[in-house]
Amino acid sequence: MRQPYLRSVELQQAISHFHIAFWIKQINWLQTQTLKMTPRVLLIGGHGKVSLLLTPMLLARSWNVTSLIRDPSQSEEILSKGKGHPGKVNVLVRSLEEVRSDRDAQKVLDEVKPDFVVFSAGITSVPATRRRLLVLTTL
Repeated sequence: MRQPYLRSVELQQAISHFHIAFWIKQINWLQTQTLKMTPRVLLIGGHGKVSLLLTPMLLARSWNVTSLIRDPSQSEEILSKGKGHPGKVNVLVRSLEEVRSDRDAQKVLDEVKPDFVVFSAGITSVPATRRRLLVLTTL
């Protein structure tokens, strides 16, 4: 008998697959639109599952990726995703909890100068109402 719902782990995997499929489609379209430049992408939550899968795809297309993470110990794994790819990968260690205003978000954007921003950060210790504000101010 077939189960009427997916277990939590299966649901999370399905959601990850949808995210990845969506971004592959977007990358392919954006690549056709940006042939004259080397696009720069800021991945907010650069050590998450989706970001770790997306990073080598972008790098393989000669895009430059900056992964924003809060834990410096994750840097090595992210930087290893750049090996053998023409794009460049950078790591920016910041906490989203430090982004308290539009000005704070703009400082990060001014530092990275991204053409595109992907928000893929997971759950933080920031209360839910504050997290919504962070999403709005960083995009």
